[in-house]
Amino acid sequence: MTQHEMLAIVDIAEEWHAKPISEGGHNEPLTMHCFEKFLADHAIHLGFPPSYLAIQFRSRFSRLVSTGWIEVYAGTCGNEHFILTEKGIAQLDLWNEKGCQLHQRKGRNRCAAPNLPRRSREAA
Repeated sequence: MTQHEMLAIVDIAEEWHAKPISEGGHNEPLTMHCFEKFLADHAIHLGFPPSYLAIQFRSRFSRLVSTGWIEVYAGTCGNEHFILTEKGIAQLDLWNEKGCQLHQRKGRNRCAAPNLPRRSREAA
């Protein structure tokens, strides 16, 4: 799984989770518990087997945090929340626009991020 795909999936999950409860979201920042549920529930729609997504994120999540693309912080009720940072959003937008290294490669290691739904962002 590419870092581009990982950032794209976090972005999609964040958008889903922030929706009002009436629209199926939780109306709050993303927690790891809800993120793992999102992965299990949406993996097939994202084009990946559920167990593959869970393993990839567990093994590489700390890398996304250490690069500054994701920030983990203590939330209310003792839950840890995480967000895609401005740096992460900028990197995702760059890869969405120009492609990551695997977009040009042929074979089985192609990046699926361009085929994932994209979050619409309002101009600041």
